Amino acid sequence: MGSDDEDEWDDDPEGPSAEDRRRFGGATIPCPSCRRPIHDESVSCPHCGHWLEETAAEPGGRTKRRVAIGVVLAVALAGGGFLWWLLRALI
Repeated sequence: MGSDDEDEWDDDPEGPSAEDRRRFGGATIPCPSCRRPIHDESVSCPHCGHWLEETAAEPGGRTKRRVAIGVVLAVALAGGGFLWWLLRALI
């Protein structure tokens, strides 16, 4: 890393520490979402949380699972309501 890059990181309190820069190297790319520099091997942006790799996007899998559970619960609740209405109508 050049001194200009080091100055840029020093101004960013959420950026990588000097030790991390030595350990992981200085190759950075701009985040596709927030355009801030991130390590080229990052899985997600530490600044905005944007996922860079589809396989690493575990939260997306959780979201799909939550939607599926929500749909099942909604159908069960609607079915229970219908059965309750039907039983009250027959009595």
